[in-house]
Formats: sequence, structure tokens, C-alpha cells
Amino acid sequence: MSPREFVETELNDVPRSIDTYLEESYQNTNSKLNYLLIFAALGIANSGDASEMNSMNYLFGNKEFKEEILDGDLLVRGAILAGIVYLGMVVSGILAGAFGDRLGRRSTLLTGLFINAICGAFGVISSNFHVICFFRFGCGVGIGAVASSFSSLASEFALPSMRGSIVAFVSSFWTFGVVYNSLLALIMFGVYDVPWRFFLAGTMLPVTLGCIMVYLFIPESPRYLAMQGRYKDAANSANMLAHSMGYRGRTLEEEEIRHFFPAKPINKGKSNVRFIFSDIIRNISLLYLSRLCHQTLLLQLTFAFISIGSGLGIWINTFFKEMELDSIYLFLFAYSLSNIPGNIVATLFIDKIGRKNLMLLGLLGASVSLGFLSWIISFDEVSPISIVVSSCVYHSFFVMAYPCSIFVVANESFPTSVRSTGVGICMASFRLSSVGTQFIYAALITSPTILFTIIAGALLVAAFFSNSIPDNTNKPLNDDDVCLNVKLFEEK
Repeated sequence: MSPREFVETELNDVPRSIDTYLEESYQNTNSKLNYLLIFAALGIANSGDASEMNSMNYLFGNKEFKEEILDGDLLVRGAILAGIVYLGMVVSGILAGAFGDRLGRRSTLLTGLFINAICGAFGVISSNFHVICFFRFGCGVGIGAVASSFSSLASEFALPSMRGSIVAFVSSFWTFGVVYNSLLALIMFGVYDVPWRFFLAGTMLPVTLGCIMVYLFIPESPRYLAMQGRYKDAANSANMLAHSMGYRGRTLEEEEIRHFFPAKPINKGKSNVRFIFSDIIRNISLLYLSRLCHQTLLLQLTFAFISIGSGLGIWINTFFKEMELDSIYLFLFAYSLSNIPGNIVATLFIDKIGRKNLMLLGLLGASVSLGFLSWIISFDEVSPISIVVSSCVYHSFFVMAYPCSIFVVANESFPTSVRSTGVGICMASFRLSSVGTQFIYAALITSPTILFTIIAGALLVAAFFSNSIPDNTNKPLNDDDVCLNVKLFEEK
């Protein structure tokens, strides 16, 4: 054997981690389109939920909808209808996140998209307030499942050196859903004045497209499969990702994955309902009975206070009407487009300046710009342009924090064994806070100076809590099995 052959043999005997293998595959190929298509599919799934969830923003400004469904009662019925979708997300965020760690991220994502599509379709033909509330709750269940799984998949598919940018890229498709909705409303309500049911049906297109793309292009997470002891399936999934980049080198072997995931899986092969729910309860409890407790609580508080700022997206239409602005749908389109600069900044700089620093910049910038807007509208005479520009600046800063930075921070804070559960719990906190937030908006939307001051303060509190969360920029994802560490935690 020649010296060169001996060195190559030695190198081939060194086990490669999933991260190392994906980095090697990416660096040794020129065709990366199919790999990027995977993240585009996740992004479309995310945009579908954005389109569906934000549809109420435009329906609340539609006279026919308010008379036919709300009976003109925006204060109570409007708040209930806006909040009930969040209530569905609370339930789904807890259960779907845990199901994602027990049954798989891909299956959870597909289930959420399917539920969203079906309930959204029935919502179009709903005849009264109570029926549409039922199906809006169902949409919330679907959205919660998507929110707790798409970012986990993106994090676990992404290269370590580009994880922040990739997850921010996938999260930024939320903007696509928001822009799509505003353009649809501009055409259907601003130009042609069509019935509200046609608009609601149009919002289902991104959800349907996302469901099809996920089914066709998204494999199961190799990290999840490895944690379950399904080493052969994990190797096949990792090799599928590498082949999507055009890589044709030495494939990842089952034994290499076994080297990095040696722990025996819990309840392997047991899939009846009792064991599934036992795993769900165990995974949720592990977030609070292990070293993860402190950062779990910090993340939950951060998500909860950020949700107060997120609620403005549903009520911005009503706010513009209160300000008696002309060309409202054109201004709403500009408001949705203002997401784009924030998304670009997040995608380009999140791996350079760090996730936490970017999130702080977004929260502080959003708080200051909203405080400035509150000051502007306190005058007797207000320029419509100043209102729209200030709102757009707020939106651009806010999107840097949510969803671009916070999802990266959350996914990197939890180990693979409970990652989907952790993100689901955080999203449940976000949605539970959003339920109460809808009543605050409904009560104070006619007093926007007070409302915006409260929101600006909430974002400052979110910045305070987020500053205490560890920054895992450019660090490998944690693949520890939390169950193995609980005993050590209890002993200490």
C-alpha cells in the first residue's frame, strides 16, 4: 500500500458527524439549488400560516364581514375571533411540539398544514360567528403545529456555519405571506370590492402550496432519526440532503452516526397511545427538571412580551382607519413590504453579529420607533405620511427580532431530544399572551397613543429578558439526551 493510499484509508476510518458530512458535501459541490429548494419549501409552509393568520387584519376592515359575521361588534366579537386562533395555537404548540420529538418533525409539519388547509376551506363557507370561530380555532391548531416544527427542521438541516442565515431565511418567508395577503386585499377590496369569502379563499393558496412542497421535497430530520436509534434511516436522510447539493462522494454510513448517537432510545418500537403521551409528558417535564429550566423560562417570557408587539399586525388596518387615512390598502401594502429590509439585514448579519445582538437591535429599534409614532399621533394635526413611515420603520425593526432571530435562538437553546418540545412550549407562551393581547388592542385601538406606549414598554421588557439568554452563534447544535443528564442535575 502506497503512503497516499494509507492516509486515505486512515481518513476514511474517522467517523464523520452529520454536521461535518453536510459541510463537506456543501463545500465540494457546485450545484446547491435542490438543497436550497428544501428551505424554500419550509419557507412556503411558513408563509402559508402567515397568510392564513393575518387574514383577519383585512376582514376586520371589511364592512360586509363586520355586518354579516361580527354584527358590527368589533370590541367583543372581533377580539374573540382574533384571539381564538391564538388559543388553538396554545393547545397545538404544547402538544405538537412534543409530538414532533416523539413522532417526527416532518409528520408534525404535514399534519399542521393539512389541518390548516381543511379548516381554512370550511371557514370560507361558514355561515355565522360561532361556526367561523370553530374553524378559526382549528386553523390555530394547524398553525401551532407548523410553527413548532418548521424552524426545528430548518435548524437541523442547516450547515453549522450558515445556520443563523438559513433559519432567518426560512423565517423571512413570513413576509411573503404578509405581502401576499396585502396584495390580495389591495386587488380584491381596494380595486374590485369582491365579497370577503373570495379573499379568505385566496389566502389558502400558500397553505396548499406549502403542504404539497413539504410532501415532495422535505425528508425527516437525520438528527431526530438518530436520536430515535434509527441509524440507517438517519444515514439515508443525511445522504439525501448531501445528494440534493450534488454531492457524489463517500456517503455517510450507519456506523458513523451510531458513533455520535450511542444512547439507546427510550420506548423504541412502542407506539401505542399510552407510551406516546407518556413521552410527551416526560419531554415537557424535562424542560423544567433539568439544567434547561432557567433558559426555558427566559425564552417563554421573551416570547410572551414579543407577542404584544406582534398583535399590531392584526389591528394595523383598524388603526389606519381610526387615523382616517386615504388609500388604506395601498398603505397596508407598504406596511407589509417594510418587512423586507429587516429580513435582509437579519439574513446577512445574523451569523456575523450574533443572534442575541440582532434580536436586541430589533426589539430596541421597534420600541423606539413605536414610541416615536405614539408621540406623532398625539398632535392635533398629523401627517398621514409620518404615520405610515413610522409604522413601516417599526415593522422593519420588529421583524429582525420576530421571527428572524428568536427562532434561531430558541432552536439553538434546546438539545435535539427536546428541541421541538421546547420551541412548541415557547410558541404556546407566545400565543397564550396573544389571546389576552387581542382584548387590549380591541379596547385601546381608539386610543392609540396609550396603546403604542404599552407596546413599546413590553418590547423593552422583552429586550431585558432576551439579554440573559445564552448566545450560541456558530456553535454546534446540542445533541445531548436530556434524560441522561437529569439525574446529575438532581444530585447536584
